[in-house]
Amino acid sequence: MTPLKYLYKRKSESIVLWILTIISVFLIFKSSDDPLLPLFEGGIFESIFYQFSYGNIIIQTITLGFLVSLIFYLIVVYIPAKRKEKDVNPYVKIQCESIIFTSYAIIDDIISKSDSGYDFKNLTNEQFKEICENVNPIEHISKFHNDIGKYFDHHLGYKIYNRWIRIEEEMNNLLKLLPHIDTGILKKIYNLKNCTFRILAKDLSQVEKFQNDNLNTWSEHLYEVYTLTKDLRDYSSLYFKTDLKNDPWNK
Repeated sequence: MTPLKYLYKRKSESIVLWILTIISVFLIFKSSDDPLLPLFEGGIFESIFYQFSYGNIIIQTITLGFLVSLIFYLIVVYIPAKRKEKDVNPYVKIQCESIIFTSYAIIDDIISKSDSGYDFKNLTNEQFKEICENVNPIEHISKFHNDIGKYFDHHLGYKIYNRWIRIEEEMNNLLKLLPHIDTGILKKIYNLKNCTFRILAKDLSQVEKFQNDNLNTWSEHLYEVYTLTKDLRDYSSLYFKTDLKNDPWNK
């Protein structure tokens, strides 16, 4: 996402309100019965601020009502919401960083086991399909520990599923902060939370039952996780106006 596109998405509501406010102030002056200020007398300004032929009272009533409503909205809704959003932002940033890094760990682990040499930062869909075709999840074993501290061995499919569960927990933690999260962050989180991989992730934990000797079945859905994570990363970097901790696209 470019800074200009981000600015439009973030500030479009504010820009519209400012435009309507300026128009309202102008209409109040134009529909007023009071004489023009000496500053506006003569020249083009006098003709611009000259009263309408009719309907001045109605126009002034509507515009004054809008300005009063706007002031009420700013005091009662907008300012408290922005203050609360600012208060929770440090926690939101930490959670976003963790989601991004855990997603990176999933994809980078698969890349490293394929010996393909492809770059995580600029990964294409075709490259990732090739990577997944060359990785047999059952052949790659890692150690895990359960709640009682005992260690056990399990394959890469289980490892991917285990990391996805962590991502889901972190996304759920963020959703508990509604309605105090930035709407842009919230949209990116919802997109990731509702991706198709969430349905197929559990199958990876028991991939041996399906007799799959590669990750090709999950490649498209894992790549969706990759692209949605990058969307979250791009937006978060612009929103928080700082580099994210352990940003995989800046390594």
